[in-house]
Amino acid sequence: MSQSPYRFSAFVNDLKKMTRDTANEDVLLQRIAPLAQEAALSQDWHTDHTGEPAPEEDFILSPLHLEDDNSLYIVAITWLPGAITPVHNHNTWAVAVGVEGCETHTLWEISGQPEQRKDLGLSRGKVISVGRGDVLTMTSRGIHSVENRSQQNTVSFHVYGKSLLHTNRLRFFPETNTAGPYY
Repeated sequence: MSQSPYRFSAFVNDLKKMTRDTANEDVLLQRIAPLAQEAALSQDWHTDHTGEPAPEEDFILSPLHLEDDNSLYIVAITWLPGAITPVHNHNTWAVAVGVEGCETHTLWEISGQPEQRKDLGLSRGKVISVGRGDVLTMTSRGIHSVENRSQQNTVSFHVYGKSLLHTNRLRFFPETNTAGPYY
């Protein structure tokens, strides 16, 4: 007898319970990662990934879930060929799962305090390829940039602790070791 596929609605319910019951962010990410992977690779949530990117953007956001209090934001992102994000943080935990193609995440290290926004001591850290089924987790302190180095669209499934419009996230400028508002 085959096991039923993991439904997106079950993932959302599991996510709500885990975030309510787990205070430690590192432990929470360890618990969410395998479930996010399973949910991402199911066919239950898939959209057609069509549409046009926002002006001056090279990706398409397909929102899948957002709680009324702006927590637990789940989105599919279609990255266009050559897409490159600025160096940024989320100011919330994040889980990204590759669905189609392969995207490259560059993790950044910082020796200063992001809230001071200058003299940050930014340096390029580990580079991680996220392909189908690969999972990347980042704490609320994580800083990264994303790139689609391929000639095809890539798709990834992202889970955030909050809507990115409500986290006061920052954009970092490695050439000047400064930061400013993302939006």
